[in-house]
Amino acid sequence: MSREFRIILIIYWAFTVDIFNAQAQIKYDTSKTISGIVYLDSIVVVASRQGFDVEDFISLVMTDTTFYQAFKNLRFLNYDFNNRLKATYFQSREIGIYRSDCHQTYADHCRSMSCQDVEFTNGYYKRGFPVYFTSNLYERLFLTKGVVCNQPKKSAQIDSGKRKKSRPLANPVEEIKVILFKPGQRSRLPIIGRKMDIFSPKMSKYYDFSITSSDYNGLPCYVFSAMVRPKYKLTKVNKTVVKNLQTYFHKEDFQILYRDYKLKYSSSLIDFDIEMKIDLSQINNLYYPTRIRFNGYWDVPTKKAEQSTFELTIMNPAQ
Repeated sequence: MSREFRIILIIYWAFTVDIFNAQAQIKYDTSKTISGIVYLDSIVVVASRQGFDVEDFISLVMTDTTFYQAFKNLRFLNYDFNNRLKATYFQSREIGIYRSDCHQTYADHCRSMSCQDVEFTNGYYKRGFPVYFTSNLYERLFLTKGVVCNQPKKSAQIDSGKRKKSRPLANPVEEIKVILFKPGQRSRLPIIGRKMDIFSPKMSKYYDFSITSSDYNGLPCYVFSAMVRPKYKLTKVNKTVVKNLQTYFHKEDFQILYRDYKLKYSSSLIDFDIEMKIDLSQINNLYYPTRIRFNGYWDVPTKKAEQSTFELTIMNPAQ
């Protein structure tokens, strides 16, 4: 078992509670309740009067899985991409830097990567692994070593995204992916996972929701926003993990074009403050991220506190 995987396991076990209670599915239909407290700007109000159904829109936001699915779809495409990472231990002057330009090849249910112009600073790797927590996660999420097979492409198609109930938490890495790339949806990580569920009756009281109209790269969009209410920003700080969330939906087909969000949590066991900005596009029936920007602070068990940034840019995708 690799060291970074043990670190992630420590994070999970540090928050262990009755696992079956943590995984229990709470059935609720809050789309009507949420739609009644969502702020609408004047343009959206006009659209609502002309047939725009606010309740259905909120239900779409609550049940959307295409954003998270877009990251999984990266496993099933051919594309070029470049990686730019910087990491430093908190309050340290020494900065670790990694850069590379890579290509992923996917064929016959197998994927592999080749990289050129690879650069990294001294001390970035130790015994073959990045010394920084963020860099470790990055390589697990986006870089493929060797050839990985037996993943049929059909598993990446857009679907309902329903997750099996009470499935054992066999892969903590997968749950950290949910936290990073499925903001606003519940994960199976105890304590933090439940606080991610911003639409639940327990969590929605901490948020102001709004639907506004705006453009993104020249395309007309509806912008759904969820922000922690001002009175809770300084009090009950750890009651929420998602501090703000904005999602841009193309008005024509409700495809997600862009999302930015801030996640923050602090305790004696784990401390993080993360901001992410993600652009999405579509090739045939597959969504995929075109650019991911991360700026975050981590303080996790057995690792030094660190501040990290990365940017991943994907180009020339093909099926």
